[in-house]
Amino acid sequence: MQYPEVLSGMIIPIQAVMLLVSVYMYRQTSEQEQYRRHITFPNMMWIQFQRIFALLITHTLFSILFIVIGLIPVILYFWTNGIYTTHFYQQLMIHSIMFYLLPLLIAAVWGINAGLFFGKMRIGIVILFMCWVLLGPLNTEFFDDFFFGQGFNELRSFFFIGPLQPEVVYYELTGYLSDLSLLWKNVVILFVHFAVTLLIISSWGIRTSQKVRMVLTAVVILVFCIITSPFALKNGQLVFDRSFDMETKNHYSKNYQFDSSQVKPMLDYDIEKVDIELENGSQDLIRARANYVIHSNTNRIALSLYHLYEVTDILIQDEPVSYQREGDFILLEGVHSGESVTMTVEYVIHNSNRFPITDQVTYLPAWLNWYPMKQSNPNSRVGAENFDPLIERFDRMPISLNYKPEQKFVTNLTMVEDTEFEGYGAGVTLIEGTFVTYQQDGKEIVVDQSWTSPVSYWPEVQETISSVNDITEKEFGIANRIPDIVILVSPNHEKFGYLDKQHLLLHVGSTLRLDHDLVEVVRAYVPAAIWSKNKSSGQNQPTQTAFDDALSFWMTVELGLPSPQEPDVFFMRDTLTNDELSASKKKIEDFMIRSHDDQLVYLKQWYQDLEKSVEM
Repeated sequence: MQYPEVLSGMIIPIQAVMLLVSVYMYRQTSEQEQYRRHITFPNMMWIQFQRIFALLITHTLFSILFIVIGLIPVILYFWTNGIYTTHFYQQLMIHSIMFYLLPLLIAAVWGINAGLFFGKMRIGIVILFMCWVLLGPLNTEFFDDFFFGQGFNELRSFFFIGPLQPEVVYYELTGYLSDLSLLWKNVVILFVHFAVTLLIISSWGIRTSQKVRMVLTAVVILVFCIITSPFALKNGQLVFDRSFDMETKNHYSKNYQFDSSQVKPMLDYDIEKVDIELENGSQDLIRARANYVIHSNTNRIALSLYHLYEVTDILIQDEPVSYQREGDFILLEGVHSGESVTMTVEYVIHNSNRFPITDQVTYLPAWLNWYPMKQSNPNSRVGAENFDPLIERFDRMPISLNYKPEQKFVTNLTMVEDTEFEGYGAGVTLIEGTFVTYQQDGKEIVVDQSWTSPVSYWPEVQETISSVNDITEKEFGIANRIPDIVILVSPNHEKFGYLDKQHLLLHVGSTLRLDHDLVEVVRAYVPAAIWSKNKSSGQNQPTQTAFDDALSFWMTVELGLPSPQEPDVFFMRDTLTNDELSASKKKIEDFMIRSHDDQLVYLKQWYQDLEKSVEM
């Protein structure tokens, strides 16, 4: 289903063409350095300028023509696969201009400048080739961490001569890599080359007035580039920015700064109600205010809020209180114990790589603590290589949301007025972006704009999920139904699910049509079906992931799905200690040696053991 990734490999062909273009332009202009020494026409500079301008116009037209010719079969491929969203093709066009056309123009001016400056000297073509190697293939293949590892919003990114794209060129909800700041960055690079061209040609001028005009024009262009460069360094599409990957890995390392055992004594309270007020900021952020009614049995409590969101103030009974941030936790003093009190938390939801907040995209799923919640563990499993959500939802409460969306959006709350939404549950989903909604069998199916219509694959997915629900109710006494809203997007290639009465967030993260990968559908849905309504902390025990894998395997065999995936502890080694990993491995070995019927008996006992592990 990830059709846009067909363009991911375009970076190498474009760079190869960039070399050919720069060499061709070098050969076209290298003779002019010797030519001007012998012919001193008064209008020599103007003639040279016209010739270069004609070369660039011709090159631009040919580049546009061949890019369009190349895109036609790609567009036909998308269209024949049922992708009809106009905005999808608009993004594709902008992406093509930004990362195919502009780099080819940069390469042309690059070659022209080398030819004008070095002439027929052999050193010219050598330097041209060295620059291409350093700023082209070596840049993106060997020095990529220098740019992608440090972000697109630093001055170093100006040395990255396009295409400015990582391996992934499209993310769900965000769309194609086509940020206006990155577009302007390539435009600034192109303008700088133009300014250098003017400076080189001005040295040929016979008349002082001509030289002055050329130099002044070049200076104006350079000043304009300097003034506008801050905008070029503002990158809103952080989802493409790999510099944040290490931040996530380091933050949730095994030596996490605040252990859950320290948090649990501060969770002796109940949230009776929460009112959330959101206001869009001017710089890729949302200003938030969460009003609570809580009943605490202790005067010191802990709240959980994603660590990248900045707390600005906390009030209890309208009085400021001291607080301390420890990773994903907020530690509060001065709560009145034994009675219900009001609490207000003011904070800022910043744009981030995994949860984008821009004028086009908002991704705040219900399983993320994007407003302060009650939770004993960090938002992600400690030690995980990537963000691995650890979902605790012990309290269900009345929730209201005041928010004025800038475009279409989806939520699990019910609209009361234009900006007022209400519901009852343990989490709130708020999604804006490049999604499309379909009505299918009485359900509202939400998919990304790059997906085909779910008409062809949803019936099989629905049947599979319903079969899982039947089994969990019969064998485990857990009754679930498919809610009216089903969200199938996986913006970070997530592979899990979250379920409540209002909606199902099913992050399959598969590259295949879902009806061709029902095994992954089961693996994503089983944890949601088992743990979403559970009020124990069994879902946070060391062997819980192994249990989910084992149960998913048993389910796929029971349903007769092709190629069931056997449970494996290999992918759990980062999040578990050696003893915990050994315990999980022993559980899986005991499970796999049994017959299919005996495996179910073993799974039931395993589930009961998890249930009894710790009660909240």
